[in-house]
Amino acid sequence: MISGQTQGWRGGWRSGFPEGVRRTSDGSVLQLVEAWRRSSVSRTSGGKALRQPPRKPAVRKNRTRGTMPSMAVQRRRIDDPKDKEEERRILEKEMRMQIKECSRDDVALLAVLNQELIEDEKAETDLNLNQLRERMEGFLHSGYRAFLFGVAGKTVGYALCDMSRAPLYLRQFYICRDERRKGYGRQAFQALLCWLGIHEVDIDVYAWNTTGRAFWKALGFETRCHAMRYKEG
Repeated sequence: MISGQTQGWRGGWRSGFPEGVRRTSDGSVLQLVEAWRRSSVSRTSGGKALRQPPRKPAVRKNRTRGTMPSMAVQRRRIDDPKDKEEERRILEKEMRMQIKECSRDDVALLAVLNQELIEDEKAETDLNLNQLRERMEGFLHSGYRAFLFGVAGKTVGYALCDMSRAPLYLRQFYICRDERRKGYGRQAFQALLCWLGIHEVDIDVYAWNTTGRAFWKALGFETRCHAMRYKEG
């Protein structure tokens, strides 16, 4: 610390204390740098004060478009927390997984989705669309419940559950082909668990359905048994 006198910003020692500098009780001086910087007074070697005009705000020039705000201003506009929060709320509203329990009015749509599931997993069945529709009606009248999954009002998949078994048996689960790779499978499964209020589910997956097996393992399913079949010829 400096005691007694303080040195001017330019030139030799001089007596007195400039604005923004005060003496402490022990005779030392405490320089309030920020207060001094905020003042527009500059000191010369002769101790005279010269007031300088305030500086104009910095403006970056663009060769083709005249002037533009500084990059700091642009960054504040992009990173505005209010804008980010609003964008997040809109995204959550649009992406929220919706679930609807099916009735007989939905059987035709369920049959179409079931047919696509059979094709994708290469299931061993020769049922046509009309037969799938009749079978789905039978399911809904015999202890099964079906659910449609939707995002922003658009159907993205369905599930068929056997409610008579404990744990619940998830017989069919399907996400539409053009809606995959968007996280909808995981969201739909979690929505189904929440809707039914359950924490344990059984499924069957064909051995050759490697994509399906990887999906269910990623959700936390574990292999409990291997079903085998013998077919002569």
